[in-house]
Amino acid sequence: MKRLVRDVCDPVVRLPRIDDLEKTAAERGWTFEQVYPKTIQSCPGARAMGEDFLAWVDNGKQMLKSHRDASRGQVFSRHWASLLHSVYRYPMDRVFRCAVPGASIVRHGGGVLSGEHEILSEAFFLSRLLRKSEVPQPWPRPLEGKFISLLTIWGDRNLGHFFFDAMLRTAAFDNLADYRFLVPEAHLPWHSGLYEVAGIRPDQLVPVRDGVVAVEELHVCHTSSSGSMPRKELLLKFRERARKAAGVNENTIPFRRLFVDRSGAKRRKLLNQNELEMVLSARGFDLIRWEEHSIKDQIRIASETAMMVGPHGTNLLNSIYCRPGAKLMEIINPMWWDAATLRQASLVGHEFWYCFGEDASPDHDTRISPDKLCRILDYMLEADVCEVPPEKSGREVTIL
Repeated sequence: MKRLVRDVCDPVVRLPRIDDLEKTAAERGWTFEQVYPKTIQSCPGARAMGEDFLAWVDNGKQMLKSHRDASRGQVFSRHWASLLHSVYRYPMDRVFRCAVPGASIVRHGGGVLSGEHEILSEAFFLSRLLRKSEVPQPWPRPLEGKFISLLTIWGDRNLGHFFFDAMLRTAAFDNLADYRFLVPEAHLPWHSGLYEVAGIRPDQLVPVRDGVVAVEELHVCHTSSSGSMPRKELLLKFRERARKAAGVNENTIPFRRLFVDRSGAKRRKLLNQNELEMVLSARGFDLIRWEEHSIKDQIRIASETAMMVGPHGTNLLNSIYCRPGAKLMEIINPMWWDAATLRQASLVGHEFWYCFGEDASPDHDTRISPDKLCRILDYMLEADVCEVPPEKSGREVTIL
């Protein structure tokens, strides 16, 4: 009911759209450059134990209905399930840059308008742009200089969205020294760390506080047709740039085994982590809390890691800095999961595994038995495995 009242009292401003930026650039004399052509990327299915496959056989229909995306229609949960369990090939739009004079950028979501107040649909991922109350009066004066926008939906608080939907834009440019960067006003430690390893100086940052900011020239970078869908070339280029900035020794042979500790998160934690520590220690795993390390240190630690394990979340994002061929395992809550970690792992050449835990709270905290963690780690390590009896297989998934 509140949403309906808001829509009536504060309607969306209807603006003309530009859906083909290359065509418009040719007509108006804007500089347009293709960075990478259209392509098709491939994602292999994940590896898992037989008992988790049997959990899908027994409970899959209910799991699709209970999935966090099921409220949007089961097509979404079915999509994630198919991506997790089969080879999936998906098209990626071309990557391009375009210099747009007199552009305006909406702080919330990073929406871009031309100098004539037209929506540039290829410049951002958010469908909603401006409501009547958000239209500035008068329109702001343009900031001088050449700008790249690092504003995107949830970029002020979500590391995954900020990294994939904003920071990867920087990899489409060979030289960042001549640009200024529109960035979220929120300045968390991982924001500043990512700016540093991307090669962006503090004096190049322009935090956006107002609802709309106008600039002399915006260099729009189109990286994908939808959010959180990284282009392989951009991901690998950013990875190489970040590893170099962090001082990674490329001759170091990966030796670490890490279990990523998510206990500092507000929700979606692993509730019984203390019960698992003996299993992990016996197999050479160290616990790590990424938030206790700088971004550069995180990159160096990840570069030395041969196997990384942890619960679902952006806490596994640092696996992209591991050397290709690393083993990565995600503990999945049957009611809150997706295949985004699998997708990013496949793009950098890792071996991805998953296993089901149990949904253990209204915040979708997870619990996994030490015995089950023991079994899947031994599978990954190719060690002797204590097989679970067939009659007990696939019975550990609990949907509350």
